[in-house]
Amino acid sequence: MLAKEIRYTGSFEAVDKDGVVYKINMFTEILDVGTLSDPNAEIEGLKSLKTDNGHNVNYIKKGEYKIVGLETMLRSDDPKAP
Repeated sequence: MLAKEIRYTGSFEAVDKDGVVYKINMFTEILDVGTLSDPNAEIEGLKSLKTDNGHNVNYIKKGEYKIVGLETMLRSDDPKAP
């Protein structure tokens, strides 16, 4: 299945050990699963996280993240955080 598009699905704030605040943007692949009876059907696929300046962010566990390449650990208690 190929992604039909990638949609921005929200954001949240996270902080590093020095108290620097990062805005983390969430994106979701939208997959085309249309059929003859419902040609416009779609489902959500993989989700990804990126900082405002484009760095990929790994999800470690709820409230804990790591910026890829910088090895910066982030924490968040934002209710919108995955």
